[in-house]
Amino acid sequence: MAVADDKIAMITCTWFHDCEPHIQIRGIGTAWKTIAAGYGRSYPQFVNQDMLLLLGQPTRLLQADGSVVFVEDTPSMGCWSGKAFPSAIQRFVVPVCDIKGSFAALDISGHSLLKNIFLYDRPSYKRSYTLNVKGPPIKNLTLFAISPDGLQLAILNDNSVEVFQLPALQ
Repeated sequence: MAVADDKIAMITCTWFHDCEPHIQIRGIGTAWKTIAAGYGRSYPQFVNQDMLLLLGQPTRLLQADGSVVFVEDTPSMGCWSGKAFPSAIQRFVVPVCDIKGSFAALDISGHSLLKNIFLYDRPSYKRSYTLNVKGPPIKNLTLFAISPDGLQLAILNDNSVEVFQLPALQ
């Protein structure tokens, strides 16, 4: 379920049921309205008061009325959080991870390793930058926060916080 100041959005059917998932939205005091078809393992997330992001294959950004802002093929998002992190100025970032160290025969699930950070900027909200993560590996339980002006990204990994300068808005 996703919550904004005056709206709630949800997927009607999750991946473990035998049904067709749909994205529904409602305002305060209004009825649920289906705005788009969903897909099993994607959950809607508000990136601002009027736009919902559906990460997955493909990734979609929708207006609250269901109109499509963009559809983009993205690599598997492998990060445990599986979500975007918005700033106050209508920029959002999406971490992209690889799963490393898994070995199915020994029931070893592996760990997520931060690989890229996708930046999406207003007014088009199309991907404006793909940042490759270099340096010491950032893996497993990782938390992200973007500054209100959208120019800094903080990453909490284990017991350390790293702050990265992001490119200016396009």
